[in-house]
Amino acid sequence: MLMYLNGQYYRNVAEVIYDTTWFEVYGKDLDGRFDRKQELTEMFPSLRFFTVDRKKSRFYKLFYSYSKIDGYLPLPDSIKRTTYFGGYYDMKPEDLEKLFACYFSANKVRALSIQLPDNQSLEGVTKVAVHIRRGDLAEREDRWYKKVPSSYFLNAISYVESLFPRCCLFFFSDEPEWVIANICPYVSRAPFHVIKGNKAFEDLYLISLCDVVIASQGSFGPCGARINGHSTLIKPSSDSSGGFSQVALF
Repeated sequence: MLMYLNGQYYRNVAEVIYDTTWFEVYGKDLDGRFDRKQELTEMFPSLRFFTVDRKKSRFYKLFYSYSKIDGYLPLPDSIKRTTYFGGYYDMKPEDLEKLFACYFSANKVRALSIQLPDNQSLEGVTKVAVHIRRGDLAEREDRWYKKVPSSYFLNAISYVESLFPRCCLFFFSDEPEWVIANICPYVSRAPFHVIKGNKAFEDLYLISLCDVVIASQGSFGPCGARINGHSTLIKPSSDSSGGFSQVALF
């Protein structure tokens, strides 16, 4: 989603073409265990974008790359030639929020038949999404992501329970059995549900229905909060200490 917005940042000054060949060639996480599919149009059917084939992808990467080995690279304010953006980029917060609201607001979401468990009994209850990313980032770190310990989720849940006495937790993870064994036994107050069997975009949709999002590594949880437009977002601290570094209101 964020890479799509990186492209739309230049929509008025350049022809924007997307490279989705990674999903065709790999389509798995770094451990090859879990699918990573391109499902944007499943959730946002009004999106339209042109893509390149593998041959053109290699050509653009070789001759026109704008990239950096370590860390994030800020998007340039303007581009003066053909440019291939591959990697992670920082966009100015005001530009990100403006573009996100334009392309990924709740009114752009395709009507889906799925709903949160016990949906009929949730009136007056604060709905809390807890996204726990496992898979390839469970035990490894790289220059973009740090490991998130179990204590972070338990600390964040306790904090949310103190703010919202009437809340219900919804766990989303690529390893739900790990969540059941390692997180659920320590949730003592709030009722909870572990969501299983959904596609990624279906989980993102359900996260977007929640009032509070406890995010894991990456942008999945924050994007769900932004789609909602008024969720409280809790993010892990950057030092793998188990604390949370930011509480933001959208």
